[in-house]
Amino acid sequence: MPITSVVTGGAGFLGSHLTDRLLAEGHRVIVLDNLLTGRMENLSGLIGRPEFTFERLNRKAQGCLCNVQALRRTAKMQFIGKNHEVP
Repeated sequence: MPITSVVTGGAGFLGSHLTDRLLAEGHRVIVLDNLLTGRMENLSGLIGRPEFTFERLNRKAQGCLCNVQALRRTAKMQFIGKNHEVP
């Protein structure tokens, strides 16, 4: 059974290359991106592949990712207000 990996920011430059690599290694990949800085063109060659899923997210998106074995974070941290501290 293949490993299921989630790539946040997967439509960006780094995320799309990571997604390509994971798919080449036999992973099932779920890409989550809000497309603020990423581009669907970076994923155009992957659309329709059974082991690839894309989900466009916004700040209010919520849900459950079941049976995920790996999370790869390439998304930028944006929208952090001046009153919030980054750990």
